[in-house]
Amino acid sequence: MNIKYEIIKKGLIYFWGITFIIVGLKFLSDYIDTISDTVNTTVTTVNTTITETTENFNAYKLPIKEKFTLRVEGISSCQTELKEKFHLGLSDDSIRDVRNECEDDVCELVVDFVDEVPEFIEIAIREHANDYCKVKRFEVMKKYIFSAYYVELSLTDILREKINGITSSDSLTLKNAKRAYSNTKDEEEDNLFKYSEKVEKDMILVNGKERLEVRFY
Repeated sequence: MNIKYEIIKKGLIYFWGITFIIVGLKFLSDYIDTISDTVNTTVTTVNTTITETTENFNAYKLPIKEKFTLRVEGISSCQTELKEKFHLGLSDDSIRDVRNECEDDVCELVVDFVDEVPEFIEIAIREHANDYCKVKRFEVMKKYIFSAYYVELSLTDILREKINGITSSDSLTLKNAKRAYSNTKDEEEDNLFKYSEKVEKDMILVNGKERLEVRFY
């Protein structure tokens, strides 16, 4: 009887001992996997953060601003003609640029504003093809106002430092933007580029080649 009892006792000890070892190994394996996953996740997060921080640090930063434009069919600007004949420029400081844009035989007057849209503007217009060029003051109708986002890109000292060898004769453009217009002053060219929506970043192209990432704020 005692011998059978001892055999059963040892069998139970071995059984529970093996069970305990198996459970312990399983727990240890899960714990190691958890540590491994945590380490991998942490490393990935840290690497991503470092990469984003580095890219943001190396990027060239420019302000992006929402601008408003007046577009009206049926009349045309003769501002250039007035300036050439009578040496008269724009008298309205709220206006950045006045021009005519035509597409598929449909032309419209386009007025770009500096910042906010004024209640009234004064510009040189021609209401019909054979009319005299005259300065007219009229109310800005809100229904003719369209907005877009603009970025001014010029060759600054900071940009020269970031892009080695760049000169004023190089062509500067933004990859995903449309050029609005160029303005040359003090022998340097300022380019205004337009986006239909607000964007966070783009690439500066020098003579058509990608050279530097730009971040907008």
